[in-house]
Amino acid sequence: RKAEDLKKLATLNNEQAALIHVYSGSKAYVPGREEEIFRMMEAGAVKTDHVMYDLIDHLYRNMKA
Repeated sequence: RKAEDLKKLATLNNEQAALIHVYSGSKAYVPGREEEIFRMMEAGAVKTDHVMYDLIDHLYRNMKA
């Protein structure tokens, strides 16, 4: 699945890339980070490595240029 997602991201045109929104923030984890990560994964979040993030960041920065 990850390889398919990377291929889709890599082939976005400018109009599609314009739909990407990148947000960042910080928060305190209550009761703790591990519990929060578990809760997010139970809700459907998917762990990824830097490759996916780097590709999205690259697309976002090129879109803004």
